[in-house]
Amino acid sequence: MKIMQYLLSCMLGCWVVNVWANHPLLTQSYENQEKQFSIQYPTSWKMHDEGKGTIIFLKKEGKSSLPISVNIQTLFTKKARGEYSNVKALMDDFWAQVPKHNEDANFIERRPITLIESDGSKLLGEQTTLTFKENGQTFKQWQIMVMNQNGTLFQAWAYRAPLKEYNSNLKLAQAMLISWRIY
Repeated sequence: MKIMQYLLSCMLGCWVVNVWANHPLLTQSYENQEKQFSIQYPTSWKMHDEGKGTIIFLKKEGKSSLPISVNIQTLFTKKARGEYSNVKALMDDFWAQVPKHNEDANFIERRPITLIESDGSKLLGEQTTLTFKENGQTFKQWQIMVMNQNGTLFQAWAYRAPLKEYNSNLKLAQAMLISWRIY
């Protein structure tokens, strides 16, 4: 039996996510061997390959016409001729860039995260939550950044929704996060 386990707090205030669970609504699978990850998503969501290492999973229906999405972006590390050498540097740049491109950006928190893969390996990273305005609407985003085991790729996972719909879609986004495998 697979178990979904969230330890939402530990002594250092980090989240430990144990990725050994199935969610009944996650009936579709996406795998990208080149970018070294797979994820499950609901049939009611559409998958878009935006190119340049970005995949977006978009909710087809909702209370509003505003987008609710989970996206994954893959970036090369400095070891693989990318720009950033570690997750902290990547997240620092994210914190610097968001206010330049989004109105009323407000970072709520930033803390470590550990994703535990099904083989027991741990991926250490950082997470942040923020709110911002886009086209006059307020959104909330949960952003996670980790480095793969061999140190050549960063994976940036994000859940984004209109502020009023964020909590009502959060459990599904968490289930998608739990299904996410990085190899």
